Amino acid sequence: MNAVERIPIYLLTVALIVIEVITRVAGGPAPHQFLNPLNVHPDFTVAAIAGTLIAVRRADLLPALLLGLAFEALRMMFLAWHHVSFGRSLTSTGVGFCCAFLMLTVLRAMRTRGAERWKALDTAAIAFALPATIPLLAFFLWLTTLFLPHAYDLNLYAFDALLPVPAAQILALSFFHYPSLEQVFWFVYHALIGVLGIYIVLERKPDGQLGGHLMSRWLMAGCLGYILYFMLPAVGPEVVFGGVFPFNMPDPNHVSLSALSPSGDYPRSTIPSLHATWAFLIVLAARKMSLPARVGALMFMIATLISTLGLRQHYLIDLVVAVPFAVAIEGLASFSSAGSSNRWCATAALGGMAMTLAWMLALRYGVEVFRAAPWLASTLVVCTLAASGWLISRQSAARLPLGSLTWRRRTGVVIPV
Repeated sequence: MNAVERIPIYLLTVALIVIEVITRVAGGPAPHQFLNPLNVHPDFTVAAIAGTLIAVRRADLLPALLLGLAFEALRMMFLAWHHVSFGRSLTSTGVGFCCAFLMLTVLRAMRTRGAERWKALDTAAIAFALPATIPLLAFFLWLTTLFLPHAYDLNLYAFDALLPVPAAQILALSFFHYPSLEQVFWFVYHALIGVLGIYIVLERKPDGQLGGHLMSRWLMAGCLGYILYFMLPAVGPEVVFGGVFPFNMPDPNHVSLSALSPSGDYPRSTIPSLHATWAFLIVLAARKMSLPARVGALMFMIATLISTLGLRQHYLIDLVVAVPFAVAIEGLASFSSAGSSNRWCATAALGGMAMTLAWMLALRYGVEVFRAAPWLASTLVVCTLAASGWLISRQSAARLPLGSLTWRRRTGVVIPV
């Protein structure tokens, strides 16, 4: 991992401590609540299982399994004491194994020195970061409900109507007529954290060392994405229109572009779509992997885009804005990476973020302009996608040859730059 990739991963623990203090004083979803077996958090459980796959090491497999089984037995006994049914107790299976593997990984780091210690510490940090991301993002979502009373969904709805294909309405209608299709894509929508864990494992180098490529980008996208939600808060079609969407919808060309005040504690987490952003980042990471891994990442990205629209979670423009945002994250995280050109990484980061911010401002304040010139909406969408593709291709083409990799010595420890 380079320094830019290590910063968000290693600072996550500090962030969770700060969040724990804040939630103890002001309320909200505290990180410790996710460790309570009585509180079932499916996403956290899936992330814990994925973290176990990340931390697994052949030499530690048997002792880690035994220790994990002991932790799981204690968890089951605790739930039985609280009269929780056996079936419900299985929904939090995996947390004990994750804790066991993390403990052995940290112990291995304490017993080793030099590059081996860094390898063990990086593995522990990445494996811990995967489940720890869930309470971090839950806290950010809670903040949007606390400080953003208004939502600008009508702006996004009106802009989507200017595009030639009403993709959100078509997919939502298809899911309505085919409930089994909706169930399949519901699973895809909630499988994101598990797929991330799989691709983190696939990033493992031949020497067994984990790379922080995907995990760092996941965290960066999450943190910066929630900051952007404060620029253009929105809650999605399912919340605003309910069961009406996509039937009997108001005329998008004449709907008032006024802010709404949604009832209920719904997160303002629509644009840019982080589901789409994270799926794009998995595709970008898979470029260095085998052909089946690349095809799998592409298929999962397409399925994710379909699910976000069909399940009425996002507007089409949310997915468009996610593309330059993913480009910005990729450029920022690649800065100072071995084998990358810093010039093109900086260009991708600045160009992607500039396009993202421009879209956020245009959608909040300029939808009337697009209504007056409908052709402009499609033109800007095509230009955004083309420019994003060009930035990524230039960044990839500018990678340095492997023979030019450099190394630095710090305090007698060789660390890859």
